[in-house]
Amino acid sequence: MVHLLTLPSMRFLEVNLRDSIILSGIRFYERNGFTEMMKTIESPLHMEVTLLRATIDNAKEIHAMQVDAFKELLQKYQDYDTNPGNESVEKVEARLKQRFTYYYFICVGQQKVGAVRIVDKKEAGINKRISPIFILPEYQQQGIAQRAIQLCEELHGNQNWELDTIMQEPRNCYLYEKMGYRQTGRTKVINEKLTLVFYEKKEDSGR
Repeated sequence: MVHLLTLPSMRFLEVNLRDSIILSGIRFYERNGFTEMMKTIESPLHMEVTLLRATIDNAKEIHAMQVDAFKELLQKYQDYDTNPGNESVEKVEARLKQRFTYYYFICVGQQKVGAVRIVDKKEAGINKRISPIFILPEYQQQGIAQRAIQLCEELHGNQNWELDTIMQEPRNCYLYEKMGYRQTGRTKVINEKLTLVFYEKKEDSGR
């Protein structure tokens, strides 16, 4: 039986693990008679990017990171009703309680550098959704978000995804399009400064 490693903190590196092997980007740990799995990817700079499943106990930590990560965009676009940086910790807690929500810390080595929420109802014909994904300011523009999305797709399946992003942020649009996401044609004007553009990924497009 294979279990996805789900720990509330980064203490997993302090565990006395007897054996470890890597196969096709999946690291398997043998511990206490069980095999545990962690999805990993090696970056071009030899940084190991890891997804660590979050729990309700991590709500305040996720909220603090989210506020920090979205602070600059909130100041720039003043989208107070839709920006994750202006959300309450109670909203994060409510999402973590949803049976179809999967929150992961995005980690580089032992450092938590961001987080991603996946909405996956595991129903035929229903897209999986990334909402939100964020990287702390000091770790942005290093390709970490791209690798984190790759890991999410490997964990939840490569096909049938959706997300939205800010049309006025071309780097974000470029990232998603490079990863095989295509604009649906739907947009939503939030205010005079900001328009959301919606994307889908229906096939395992080449990156």
